[in-house]
Amino acid sequence: MVWGWEVGSNGKAARMRSRPAWWGSWMLQPLAVGQLFHAAVFDRDCLPSMWSNLILKASSTYTPYLAPRPEDYPAGLQWPKPSEIVDSLAQMARLSWPAFISPTLFPQKEDILPASLTPIAPITSGAHPLITSLSCATLHPNDPSCSRAFLTCWLRSFGPLSRVLFVIYSALLIPRISALYHYPLSTVRNLISSALRSAGCLTGALATAWSSVCFFQTWLPRTFLQTQRFFLGGFLAGFWAILQQGRRGSRGVFLTTAKTSVESLWKVGVKRRWWRAMRGGDVWVFVAALMLTGVVYERDAKAVREGTWRKGISWVRGEGWRDWAMEEEEEEEEEQVGEEGVRIKEE
Repeated sequence: MVWGWEVGSNGKAARMRSRPAWWGSWMLQPLAVGQLFHAAVFDRDCLPSMWSNLILKASSTYTPYLAPRPEDYPAGLQWPKPSEIVDSLAQMARLSWPAFISPTLFPQKEDILPASLTPIAPITSGAHPLITSLSCATLHPNDPSCSRAFLTCWLRSFGPLSRVLFVIYSALLIPRISALYHYPLSTVRNLISSALRSAGCLTGALATAWSSVCFFQTWLPRTFLQTQRFFLGGFLAGFWAILQQGRRGSRGVFLTTAKTSVESLWKVGVKRRWWRAMRGGDVWVFVAALMLTGVVYERDAKAVREGTWRKGISWVRGEGWRDWAMEEEEEEEEEQVGEEGVRIKEE
């Protein structure tokens, strides 16, 4: 219905057109990353602790002020925690993104920061005088240029992240060591390409999400999408997933991120009373998933991409531990070969 049918030699629809190369599970990432980024700022209690800690730790490559307390900072002074800095960004959104007044230019002025934002005073008190946005004074107080902060994030994190991912992908290559022996050049090329693509995807998403906070405060009206702009920034960051489109193992990562986002969205809805928690809701979700999987398998078994899953569905349906999709494909190929042989014989 979506991609249409290919017309055969007799002028009738012969077979379905294949999906475009750009279509894939990576398209879930803009929505998933947008929701996760918004939840990390406003509803961290609705995120798994692993994800919230990962976002805070990874974000220190964009702004070092989300890292733990600096070692050279005086022991008698209080330093904001990473969670307090993120909470302050959420409070800025609720206050319609107040402007930044530099304490360096106006040392006598009182009440420079709203009372609810005093935890970030140690950071903003020494911010560059040319900064006019409070979010910029919080995320990169030493650099008045948002574009330079974006570029610095790339230079600071792309190289180290590439090396780490290269080591990880090399370890995953051990079970397929024979490929390195028989095809050394292509295997090493794919290994380097995978590491660079993954590093570019992660670095680009991280830098885009945080830089969008400064960009939106600079170019959007203060009252326009006050809190929703975090979702919009994460939505834009999710498009970096196209670098991983079609790569080995990327589909599992994309689906895991999407499932985590759906679970987080459900918890946020329960917390804000958009809907009620349902007793045995996880069971009903499992039942609905089995129903949907059965319908898809009945319509087109090859739509279930993993052969093991196809065999498992066939076994649950009482049709034996068999991959009917592959068997039907082999039968179609044999029929085509037979028809071609008859045609050649007749000619």
